Amino acid sequence: MKEFENKHQTLIIRKDRRLLKHAIRAISRWFLCLGCKLCELVCPTNAIKVVKNSKGYRPSIDSSKCIGCLLCNNLCPVGTFYAKAIMDEQK
Repeated sequence: MKEFENKHQTLIIRKDRRLLKHAIRAISRWFLCLGCKLCELVCPTNAIKVVKNSKGYRPSIDSSKCIGCLLCNNLCPVGTFYAKAIMDEQK
């Protein structure tokens, strides 16, 4: 039973770290977008558009089209960089 509890706890920690990594990526994508539009290119449903405003570039997501595949989140160079940096600090 103890072994099951340890494996279950390990799975929960991994899931929490994965959720944290996706959250960091999404937040950094929003605030630090470079306007490369890679997210637009990889979106299978064309749910995301990068727009420029007075604060710089911002990703805009049409929630009626978004299927939650996370391709935009996983491939964003800004999001990936900051998620890796922050997650490495926590080790």
